[in-house]
Amino acid sequence: MFIIIGLAIVGAVLGVIYLSGKISSDDLITSNKDPVSAYVKQCIAEAAKEGIILLGQQGGYLYFDNFDTLSASLDPDNAEVVQLYNGAVTAPYWLYQKKGDVLDKSYMPQLVKTSLGDNSAQDQLERYITEKLPECTNHFKALQKINVIVTEKKAPIETTVVFGDEETTVTVKYQLEILQKEKVTTLDKFTTAISASPKRAYNLAKDITQYEQNNYFLEKDTMNLVHLYSGLDAEKLPPTYDFKVSQCGDLIYWNYPSVYDKFKNTLVNNLVFFGVENTDDKKIKLSAEAQPDKKNRAIENGVFNGFIHKISENKYKGMNVDYIYQDDYPLSLDLGSDGILEPKTMDINLLFLSICMAEFHFAYDFSFPVMIAVTDKESKIDQVPYLFQFPIKVIVKDNLARVRFSDVIGGAVKQQQQGINECGIEQRTSGDITVTVNDQYNKPVNDALVYFQCGPTFLYDYDESKTIIGATKIADKCFIGKTTNGKLTAKFPPCIGGSIINIRAKGYSEIAKNMEDVIEGKSSSQEYTVEKLKQVELKIQKYFVDPTQGIALGDNGEVLKCAPSTSVSQLGKKEQVMVKFTKLDAETGAIKPPPFAMYIPGNKTTVYILSGKYEVELLLTRFEAYPGEMTIKKNSESKHIPAASLFESGKTIYYPEKDVLLKSTLTGGNKFIMDISEDELADENPTLLLTMFDEGQPKIVEQVGVALQHREGCYKLNKNIAKPRFVK
Repeated sequence: MFIIIGLAIVGAVLGVIYLSGKISSDDLITSNKDPVSAYVKQCIAEAAKEGIILLGQQGGYLYFDNFDTLSASLDPDNAEVVQLYNGAVTAPYWLYQKKGDVLDKSYMPQLVKTSLGDNSAQDQLERYITEKLPECTNHFKALQKINVIVTEKKAPIETTVVFGDEETTVTVKYQLEILQKEKVTTLDKFTTAISASPKRAYNLAKDITQYEQNNYFLEKDTMNLVHLYSGLDAEKLPPTYDFKVSQCGDLIYWNYPSVYDKFKNTLVNNLVFFGVENTDDKKIKLSAEAQPDKKNRAIENGVFNGFIHKISENKYKGMNVDYIYQDDYPLSLDLGSDGILEPKTMDINLLFLSICMAEFHFAYDFSFPVMIAVTDKESKIDQVPYLFQFPIKVIVKDNLARVRFSDVIGGAVKQQQQGINECGIEQRTSGDITVTVNDQYNKPVNDALVYFQCGPTFLYDYDESKTIIGATKIADKCFIGKTTNGKLTAKFPPCIGGSIINIRAKGYSEIAKNMEDVIEGKSSSQEYTVEKLKQVELKIQKYFVDPTQGIALGDNGEVLKCAPSTSVSQLGKKEQVMVKFTKLDAETGAIKPPPFAMYIPGNKTTVYILSGKYEVELLLTRFEAYPGEMTIKKNSESKHIPAASLFESGKTIYYPEKDVLLKSTLTGGNKFIMDISEDELADENPTLLLTMFDEGQPKIVEQVGVALQHREGCYKLNKNIAKPRFVK
């Protein structure tokens, strides 16, 4: 189905190119009886066809004079239009929010004109035909070949468009004087009909948008997909909520980049099942070949058919609706971390067993465009069914559709409704402000994105216990532009006492700094430095520590003894290490996403970092080499309970009560703070050697997962061998 829609969109683009070439040609068909009328009507028809195709392709728009199209490619999450297919398609959102907004905005155009210049679809098409017509007629030079001389009067061309259900009627007032065979005549009105109209498709698109406004069905169905494809499994999406009690070593975690890819694939593979009742859309019926299990097939058929909604009582005969999301569409996804996603855990130390209570509570915060394509098979241009597509931004905040709970408990909604677009072009009344962005080597940084904000985003309200009870929206973050050769010159919104500039560039640190006051009409120059990140290769080695002989703990669990083996070891084939760097000094700029790597023996592993102070955390995971290798057998351990009196005999209890299956377990790692200097990063290919402590495969249940609690203590006692260092 994606291939069909892709071809339809490509066809629309190629159709526009074809028509553009056709209406500028001198080979237009003429008529011996009335060549001028035939010539003009053909130009009107071709311009109208081109305009109607573009209206459908671009969500009812032919002109983007009033839109900030630059932000669509530079900062798509804050854009009012979406650009797809490498910029081939641009369309304003029919429903969207910029990041931080709490109320929806819409650029759904009116279909029918109410006043001249109202930017309705009709008004734009009339303007389009009026502008294209002289280009097509080209002063009627083609007719001079058959000795017909046409003179255009100075009166303006006036175009009137009427959209019917299945055809569009175009009437043009175009005053012409014709000299043919020494006879002078005049023509001033031309009417032609196009066998296609956007009316039916537009009305269905409008019904879909209103249904989304009232029911949030796109958000709800997307969250249903999250619930369908999530679970306590690293191969699934993280659950919105779950709870598990297990061995502490059986920690389930997710890597954010992997989750991002899984989430995007879920959208790509499943939005195709969304549909509209009362159209020609067919309900999904999975075949036995696609899903052999009869019970699962029935469940999945029910789930997918739940994605087809009855949006109104209207009948949409001869029409189809496709919801399109593809790999190259933008996606913003926030789950609280750009690195490791892990549950909140609480250790419970029982007499013979250390277990963990893990709470899996992930708040999905995402936004992405869905292109909704309506195909009207009863309205055709050159025998091709008419395609009308428009974008809606799907927005979920903390698992809720479009609005956070916190948005309505304070004054944020009220503040938004008061309605000044702080980021609008009309608000940018400073003089020309030049922002220069260089790296730490004084080299210009290209394509650095510059944002501006006047004051904090929210003003928070607190109760007596200092708990936040409300939030009032204060300022928007405005995208200003991007640098070229390290410079951006633009106008900013005036701001006294709270100007904040935020600069982001790929491969560099992100900075957010106060800037001097922005005053209406005043020009200035600002210079900022972002630090270029350095690629560092990681090498990891380990020392074995016997958990029974080499570890001694104090009464409070502190590590009193950590005696590693005398020789260093390399990682085994069934081991891997999570490495996370947390930057502790904010003055040199934040790194987003934070440096994180999964070290797998035999693979080259790198991170991108700056000089500065870091907390470095390593988690060593061991996987079983064969089924049952690390299983701790039932009743393999025992403990003797002494008698309570001389008249009783003691007893021996055996545990665990059942086999403890360990397919993987955390067996060690390290955790420390280190300083990384500029000199250490100056080498062409810097390599950082990290050292861990490995307490080995757990032999008894008490050893499962406890190695993580010993990492910092072992490092402090063994800095001489475990201190990180750069190596050649």
